[in-house]
Amino acid sequence: MRRLILALAVAGCASPGFPPGGPPDKDPPKLVAVVPESGAVNVKPKHVTFEFDEVINEVATGPASTASGGGLSGFFLISPRDGRTHVSWHRSTLEVRGDRPFRAKTAYSVTLLPGLADLRGNPRKQPVTVVFSTGPEIPPQFIRGIIFDWAAGRPAPNAVVEALSRPDTTLAYVAQSDSVGRFVLPFMSPGSYTVRGYIDGNNNRTLDPREAWDSSHIELRDSASVELLAFIHDTIGPRVSTVEPRDSLTLHVSFDRAVDPAQKMDTSLFTLRAADSSIVPIRSALTMAEFERVSGDSARRADSLRAVRDTSLRRRPSRDTTTQAPPPKPSKPVPTTEVMLQLVSPLKPVQSYRLETHGLRGLLGATASSVRTFNTPKATATKPDTTKRAVPTDTTHRAPPGAASRRPPSDTARAVKPDTTTRRPPP
Repeated sequence: MRRLILALAVAGCASPGFPPGGPPDKDPPKLVAVVPESGAVNVKPKHVTFEFDEVINEVATGPASTASGGGLSGFFLISPRDGRTHVSWHRSTLEVRGDRPFRAKTAYSVTLLPGLADLRGNPRKQPVTVVFSTGPEIPPQFIRGIIFDWAAGRPAPNAVVEALSRPDTTLAYVAQSDSVGRFVLPFMSPGSYTVRGYIDGNNNRTLDPREAWDSSHIELRDSASVELLAFIHDTIGPRVSTVEPRDSLTLHVSFDRAVDPAQKMDTSLFTLRAADSSIVPIRSALTMAEFERVSGDSARRADSLRAVRDTSLRRRPSRDTTTQAPPPKPSKPVPTTEVMLQLVSPLKPVQSYRLETHGLRGLLGATASSVRTFNTPKATATKPDTTKRAVPTDTTHRAPPGAASRRPPSDTARAVKPDTTTRRPPP
């Protein structure tokens, strides 16, 4: 009997069907309820409870793991923030609170960021914000804006933005920028604020040295807008980082810090010396934007000339109007981090040169001079074009030596014989 039961158990395990637990779950966890409810007033919660339809993965992954040290607090933003964020895990329920109890007569927003996953690793894609007030109302005032990585000239996604109330700077309204650098700080009371945004490179939600940031003072009455141009704040002027010969007449120069965009790039800021200390004249110094514009104009002129010569280019396909709008740009000129130096005479191959800079000014006004030595590469020899073969000379009709003045013999083999069949006999 025992053998029969064992055989039936083995047969049952080998039968086809879904593995234990049913088909694989590919849906992210759904938010079922939040306590207190969004929009509630005159509440005094000890924490905010988020309830989901399945068990939440207790171990954070992705950027949130850095912000929370491996816990779940990296998925939540409490605004205004008063200390660190703490999250208690109870399988499908999470309890969120700060270091201190929620203040009286204050409106709070708690944002669940994307990335929270279930046990199968299915992450949530969209953020959710819950707002409530420990007082009788939720204020309608807000601050919105956009933060840029100024040196790169592009929006800064996932940057941390804080609005510090004055004079009590311990209370900070917090938001995180979206994929195009935009942010909103909602439900704020009227007053004086310092808005500060920074590119959180290590994702610890703290402004660290060598991280780009910017700030602005706001007097909030109804609503306000602000643009933040984040850059690394230091008191050292820009120096040459690399010098790369693009060709014998062009040098690509990069700096370790951004140059003030108000400083005009000019040849007087640079000196190029050969190995014997003789000066190599520089024709022009262009920022990358200027160089690309000049190169683009030359390319467009060449294309227009080719279009005139080739009438087939006049019939061009219609433009694709479904493309997305370009990302926003800073209102101020982008700082210079690279220049292109164009020389009067070509550089010699396999030679040592020295580039000197004089008085380059940083974004905070500090100036510096620097020297960088570089070597030119070997000259590249032009290879002959072997794809075109020479046409062999026909030697079959070549005249023998000394026979240039003689008439060539008649070709009797090709002479046409007269047709005697049609001739009449003589009378």
